[in-house]
Amino acid sequence: RLPTSSNGFGKGSSWLKDANLPQGIHSITLDGSIFALEGKGTLHKFDTGKKSEFLATIDPPLLQATKIWTSPTSAFLYILDPQGRRLVVVKKDEARMMIQYTSSLFTGLKDFNVDEKQKKISLLTSDGILEFAAEHIK
Repeated sequence: RLPTSSNGFGKGSSWLKDANLPQGIHSITLDGSIFALEGKGTLHKFDTGKKSEFLATIDPPLLQATKIWTSPTSAFLYILDPQGRRLVVVKKDEARMMIQYTSSLFTGLKDFNVDEKQKKISLLTSDGILEFAAEHIK
């Protein structure tokens, strides 16, 4: 953690206080909390530097999730699961899966972008960019 100062940033300090931090984290996203994605899809949540309970039920389970995203203004956590050919949407305050977007066109999923104001999701695949409506946003 780097606090701001009048001429940039102050001296850094460790924000995470849990000595048993998960290994193999390959994607993080922040909304005031830190969400971290590990290995085959294990999700971790940290609040005020300590691990918090966040047991999202995702069915079927994630196969090989590669990226997560949220923001302070979003009610959702998005998880890209290329092997499962899907984008999973979890309602953060309930830690439950709301919807999963899947298609036979979702081959070679690489990245995604969510524009909640425009209610659009864009997926980068090995064949190009796919865009569709974010049906879970009312």
